[in-house]
Amino acid sequence: ILSLDADERVSAQLAEALRRVFAIGPACDAYAIRFENYFGVQRIRYGAWNPEWHVRLFDRRKCEWNSDEVHEGLRGAEGSRVGRLSGCIQHETVRTQGELEAKSRRYGKLFAAKLRRVGAEPGWTKVWLNPVWRFFRDYVVRLGFLDGRAGLAIAWEAANYTHFKYRWGQPNARAIRGGDWRAAGLAISAAAAFVLAA
Repeated sequence: ILSLDADERVSAQLAEALRRVFAIGPACDAYAIRFENYFGVQRIRYGAWNPEWHVRLFDRRKCEWNSDEVHEGLRGAEGSRVGRLSGCIQHETVRTQGELEAKSRRYGKLFAAKLRRVGAEPGWTKVWLNPVWRFFRDYVVRLGFLDGRAGLAIAWEAANYTHFKYRWGQPNARAIRGGDWRAAGLAISAAAAFVLAA
């Protein structure tokens, strides 16, 4: 089975790789495929979105989807062989800044609900320090700044997501308003700028 979402397309190189695999018969139980992610019309080449590989071609008799709401993926039987294919899946990840922010909030709430279900209690280091590291890693270490304004927006929202998934996951967490979201982003970015300047 080749699994594709509505906002994903098969590249010409991947289509050719698929033809070659099925011409001789698959040698593996599943195959990972590289993702080429887009912010609007801009291809993202650095930062958190690259490189990104996901198993999307698989034998349904040996693999199945997990039920995780946040990081869904395939679970293979013990001893399953996983290969890689050339080419890529072109993914229209988000079209606008607003869509990126909404996606971050949605996944943040889902992750926080999962934390509360298992009784986890994130401390202040996860709420405040992890987001700073996330911004620094995605924007500087992974060269997100080379993607320009899109790279900055992606790193900013990744830091916000990290902050709120732990903040919402704390016991008795109150609802987060839009102003809180922006204020947290400014605080995290200021802390990251301090780290960069140090």
